[in-house]
Amino acid sequence: VMEPQQKSQDLFNEHWEYSLNVVSIKDQLMDKYSVKGSQFQDPLMEFSGACSGCGETPYVKLLTQMFGDRMVIANSSGCSSVWGGSY
Repeated sequence: VMEPQQKSQDLFNEHWEYSLNVVSIKDQLMDKYSVKGSQFQDPLMEFSGACSGCGETPYVKLLTQMFGDRMVIANSSGCSSVWGGSY
C-alpha cells in the first residue's frame, strides 16, 4: 500500500540521525593496509548512481577504501562516465 513519503520519513528519521551523529568510522581497528582493514576505511564513493546489479561500482568503492583520494580512474567512455561524472 502506498503511503505519503512524509509518514515513512518521520518513522526512520531517528535512525538516520543516529547513523550520522553517533556512528563513527572505525578506521583504527585493524591495519588499514590489510584486506580486512581496508574495509573499515571511509569510502569516497558510497552510493552508486549506476544501474541496479552493476558490478563495476562496488569495485570502485573498494578501490577508494584502499587508495583514498590519491586514486585517479581513467577509462574509455561508457556507463562509468555517467555514474562517475557526478563525483
